[in-house]
Parts: sequence; structure tokens; C-alpha cells
Amino acid sequence: MSGEEKLPADIVREVINDQLMRIRLALDDRNLSKVAAGSGLHENTVRYIASGKGETPTLATLEKLGNYLFK
Repeated sequence: MSGEEKLPADIVREVINDQLMRIRLALDDRNLSKVAAGSGLHENTVRYIASGKGETPTLATLEKLGNYLFK
């Protein structure tokens, strides 16, 4: 393996971080209470993601937000 090839886990992290940034940008001008209600997530979860606080959200959480925001 050459030094430039990415490991599968690195590729997954990159995709997750890209999606997370895309979600944060979409949440910037949204009513977070309505996003939480519409996505089925707790309001604090949505607020933590929007603010960048806390740990990286689960794939299930990213999927719920992505489905609500982009579909």
C-alpha cells in the first residue's frame, strides 16, 4: 500500500465529516425545534449538532437529519 492510499475507515470518516458539515450549514437558518420534531430527534441533539458541541453523531442521527433536510 502506498502512502497516499486511504484506509477504508479514513474514507468513512471523511464522508461522515462532509455530511456533518453539510447538515450544519443547512441548520444555520432553520428553526431547530421544528427540525427536531420533523426528524424525530430530541431538540438538544439537533442543537448540539448545529453548534458543533459534543461527540460525532451516530450514522442513524445523520441519516434522520439528512432525510429531513435534503429530501
